Amino acid sequence: MPIDPTDIARIKKETDLPHLVRSRGVPLTRMGKDLAGKCPFHEDDTPSLKLTEKPEGWLYHCFGCGRGGDCYTFVMETEGVTFPVAHEMLSNGYVSGDQEVSRLLACPVTADMDETTMLMRVAEYYHQILLNSEVALEYLKKREIYNEEVIRKFKIGFCDRSLGRKIPSKTTAEGAMIREKLTSLGILRQGSGHEHFRGSLIIPIISEDGEVTELYGRKINSNLRSGTPHHLYLPGPHKGIWNPECLSSPEIILCESLIDALTWVCNGFPNVTSTYGAGGLTDEMIEAFKAHNTKTIYLSQDADEAGDSAAMRGSKGLAEINIESYRIQFPRGMDANEYAIKIQPAQKSLKMALGIVSLQKIL
Repeated sequence: MPIDPTDIARIKKETDLPHLVRSRGVPLTRMGKDLAGKCPFHEDDTPSLKLTEKPEGWLYHCFGCGRGGDCYTFVMETEGVTFPVAHEMLSNGYVSGDQEVSRLLACPVTADMDETTMLMRVAEYYHQILLNSEVALEYLKKREIYNEEVIRKFKIGFCDRSLGRKIPSKTTAEGAMIREKLTSLGILRQGSGHEHFRGSLIIPIISEDGEVTELYGRKINSNLRSGTPHHLYLPGPHKGIWNPECLSSPEIILCESLIDALTWVCNGFPNVTSTYGAGGLTDEMIEAFKAHNTKTIYLSQDADEAGDSAAMRGSKGLAEINIESYRIQFPRGMDANEYAIKIQPAQKSLKMALGIVSLQKIL
C-alpha cells in the first residue's frame, strides 16, 4: 500500500531531528539560527554537520562528506533501512542511539518457559535496555521522575523494538513457539508480530512474590501517527497492584496514572499506588485495602472532568468498605506530575498539597 504523502509531510514537520542526532552521541551547538556538530557519517575533527529548521521540518547537511537530507534520510543512513521501514519506525516513536545497547543482550526467553517466567524475563530485558538508553533516561529526567534507586526497584524499562530481532527465526520450531507465547501474552501483536510497546517507557506491575502481572507502556515521542494511543497495557483484564508495599501503611495515596505515582515516590512519599487510568478501582484493589485494614485513601486524581468523576466513584466505593477518602487538589488542568514539575521544589509542593486535604473530604 502506498504511503500517504500527508503522513510523510506530518512526520517530517513533527520529528525532532536534533533530538535524533544527539541520541547518536553527537553534541550540537547553536550557530545563529542553525545547529552544528561533528558528522556521525565520517571521521570529523571539526563540526561540519549543520542542521537547519525549515517550515516543512528539519534538514541536515555535512560540508565534509556531502551527506544530507531530512529525518527519513537520517534514519535510512544510520540504520541501513529502506524508506518504508524508516517510515514505520518514525511513525511508531522511533528514537535512535539505543540499538547499540540491545546488540549486547541475548534473547531473554526460551520456548520451554511458562508464560509467567517469560513475562518476567521480558520485563527484565526492557529494564536493561532503559538502564543504557540515553533517550529513555532523558525522558525520565524531563518528567522529573529520574531516580536510580526507584528505577531499579520498580524495574522501569524501555521498549526499543529490539526484542523481536533477538528471537530465533519464525521458520524454526523454537522461534515459532516463542512468538506464539509472546503473542498470547500481548508482547507481540497478532498478525504483524510487532512489539506492542515499541517506543514506550515500560512500568511493570510486580507482585509481592516478584511476579510480573501486568505491563504499562507510555509512548515517549510526540510525533505519532494520528490515533496512536500514548498509554498501553497488555490485553485482557488488569491484574495486580503496583507497589504492594504501600499496603502496609494505613494511609495510601491513590493515583490514576503510574507516572503520577512515580512522581510521589521519587519525592519521598512511598505509600503510593495507582489505578489503571481514570476507570476506577479494581475489585482486587478493594479486596487488598480491606484485607490490610487501610484507613484512609488520598485521591491524587487529575484536576479535570475525568478526574472529578473518577474521584467521586472511587470515594463512593471506598466509603462502602469504611475507608475515608480525601481529594488532593491540584490547579485546574494539572495532574501530580505537572504540578510537581511546575511548583518547585516538588517535595515541598506535594507535601503542601497533601497537607491541606483535610479541608477537601469528598463524602
